[in-house]
Amino acid sequence: MLGRTVLFVGFGMVMSASSGLAQSECSDLDRAYRQGATISADQGPVRIDGPSGLEVEQTLRLGVPYQTDGRVDFHGYLKPEPVFRVEPVPNGSRMGFFDGHGTYRGGLSSVSDGGVEVVVTRNDQLNVGFFYNGNFFGSDQYFLFLGGESTFYSFDNLDVGNDAVQFPDSAIDRDEVAEECGVAAAIEGVSVTILNGGVQTILSRSITVPSDGHVLVIGTLQAGFSHLMGTVSSYHFGVSETAASLPSGQVLNVQMPKDMPDGIFDFPVTVQRTFPVARGVHTFYLLGEWDNGPDGTIFDKQLSLIYFPTSYGTVNDPADGQGGDPAAGVGVHSRSEQVPAED
Repeated sequence: MLGRTVLFVGFGMVMSASSGLAQSECSDLDRAYRQGATISADQGPVRIDGPSGLEVEQTLRLGVPYQTDGRVDFHGYLKPEPVFRVEPVPNGSRMGFFDGHGTYRGGLSSVSDGGVEVVVTRNDQLNVGFFYNGNFFGSDQYFLFLGGESTFYSFDNLDVGNDAVQFPDSAIDRDEVAEECGVAAAIEGVSVTILNGGVQTILSRSITVPSDGHVLVIGTLQAGFSHLMGTVSSYHFGVSETAASLPSGQVLNVQMPKDMPDGIFDFPVTVQRTFPVARGVHTFYLLGEWDNGPDGTIFDKQLSLIYFPTSYGTVNDPADGQGGDPAAGVGVHSRSEQVPAED
């Protein structure tokens, strides 16, 4: 049966049944009711109480079951076309927004296999500015899209890895990312440090970490000395959170035995250690110590600090590290084992 549109105050219904009233006789629902029109409900008639509005005893039903002719239209002021519509679609129902000239601008609708889809256009060319589907391709996974004139953002829960989320280039600044990795470093390639007694600071650097984690500290340098035969030349190196002392069990030793002939020797040295840290500022030191023999000359120094918020395996506490006794020459050995001493 053909439906008839009943209008009142910019509101229209397409009903599946007609009372036989002419369109001009149905200027509002109250008048339509008083003229004898009936809108069916599940278990009783719809009651219209005067001009104040519509009271539904059970369920307001528009359209004939198994047909597609029922809908509700909302009309704007002096607009020929609806600005909002509720209507059936093959997968359920749809609420649509229009611009008053009949052009669809967006809406919310049911989708196949369950879920809801939301579409919003962003311009007169009907380019999509917002799209959401809660059951994308029946996967029980969501898809969200935000589009602009030249950039877009997408979240595809059906995909995995890097393609699951896409942002424009440089969309996220480092200040907007909490607890990411970070680095601090100090390099000195001009000045020279002379090791001539006690623990000395060769280089230092501070790093501010955003949360608990670990800092990998790596120190490198070039160590030189003028060795004298008959004297042991020995120097200790390490990295530490304390400027006054080398870390226990983590000291590397550069040593030249006394039976080596006179000569000038240079050794590249690298020391490293992983430190647990709490949120805040931490200062680390590349340290050296003269132990015996001539003064040591330290140059080409570098100290790198790398912060990691997360560990993916066991990280031993530096206090538990096993190292040799510097006095025993364990660490960075000299070439005395390969070069025989001269008589």
